[in-house]
Amino acid sequence: MTKDYERAPMNKDTYLKELSHYLRKLPKEDYDNAMAYFTEYFEEAGPENEASVIAELGTPKEAAAELLRNLMAEGSHPKAGKKSSSFPHLLSMGLMVVLLSPLSLLGLLLLFVGVVVGLSLIFAVVVTIGTTEFALILGGGYSIYLAIGLLASNFSAALISAGAGLIAIGLAVLFLLLAYHLCRAILAGILWLINTISSKRSV
Repeated sequence: MTKDYERAPMNKDTYLKELSHYLRKLPKEDYDNAMAYFTEYFEEAGPENEASVIAELGTPKEAAAELLRNLMAEGSHPKAGKKSSSFPHLLSMGLMVVLLSPLSLLGLLLLFVGVVVGLSLIFAVVVTIGTTEFALILGGGYSIYLAIGLLASNFSAALISAGAGLIAIGLAVLFLLLAYHLCRAILAGILWLINTISSKRSV
């Protein structure tokens, strides 16, 4: 973070109040944890070191943007919890980072193109895999249904039909997992782009 903080003098209370304003749209748990962390940081430093802490953290806007970048990095990790790593949650934090970061026109353009391309890829994956999933599950279910009807008359044909149905359903599960990981990889790319560009003052 930069140490450029030349405007009106600020103490712990005014710093935390402004920081709270920038973080207010975070989920309650993330917001409470963030505010508790910064409050404890000031308290451990003591009143006599407030100015140096503020210089170290940068402006409340810079501190908020850095915190959000860290939360995005944690949330996009494959082992992150469902709540913190949900697509809408991560994208909303990405938008907050963009709004808090000083970006050049070129930086904004690159972000816009990257996000649009990334979201378009996610949409394409969802539509393609969704259509494939529907066909496989429908076909697999019908094959199993036929197998049940063939049990009495042709056991071998019933086994073949049931096997084909189970394979189709198994492929549907594999495609679903593939779609999930592809979407997460694309989302991670979007977040990486946001982090990379927003961490620079000009692009």
